[in-house]
Amino acid sequence: MSALPVQGGLNWGAKMTGNENILFKKDEAVSDAEIDRAVYRLLAAFYNYNPDKNFLEALLNLSAEDVAEEKIADALKSISEYARKAVDSEEMITELKRDWTRLFRGVSPDYGAKPPYEQLFMKSASLELISELAQEYICNGFAEYMEINNRHDYLGTELSYAAHLASLRITALETGNFEEYVKYQEMFDVFVRKHLSGWAEIFCKDAEKYATTDFYKGVLKFTALTITTEGVSDEFLF
Repeated sequence: MSALPVQGGLNWGAKMTGNENILFKKDEAVSDAEIDRAVYRLLAAFYNYNPDKNFLEALLNLSAEDVAEEKIADALKSISEYARKAVDSEEMITELKRDWTRLFRGVSPDYGAKPPYEQLFMKSASLELISELAQEYICNGFAEYMEINNRHDYLGTELSYAAHLASLRITALETGNFEEYVKYQEMFDVFVRKHLSGWAEIFCKDAEKYATTDFYKGVLKFTALTITTEGVSDEFLF
């Protein structure tokens, strides 16, 4: 949670809870949550959608100009520059589709990377992992996982759920429910730390060896850099 000294800001947390020790800027919390939602939605899209012309067209306005972290900016540049070149090239789009399959579908150990499922990378993952994730998704209204049509522990599914939790933070802030905001902020932090930070970076570094396009090399770097930071909002200033 972005608990900050109030200097001309809104002491909203204290107003909501009656606790004068809670100093909180609502506008900054909304901005942080919106950035988290946008970033995790973008990341999830890379894993959940086999790229086509429409997908690339949606990325044409992706910009790294205002991103503070140089390595993240470089990764975004790789993605956006490749998208601009490939959007009108059937040959390049076909190569992107091949790369997406090679990296994320787990077709064969001889063909590409180990597929991005948490249970395959985490030795500590229990046999109940899938049912635990399903219960959490249902309890927090994450119906989108049924549309993704993949395992509950698939990287794209987990990234989508992180974006969903960011949306719940925004809703809580907009409706003035400070307790709900704190709950979903903590849930977001715990989920990213427990279900993403421990393995996704390992997957990304391994998969990068199999990537043949600068587009997906950028995606993998972008993913690894995002989930290893302590929240993404401080790294993105757009």
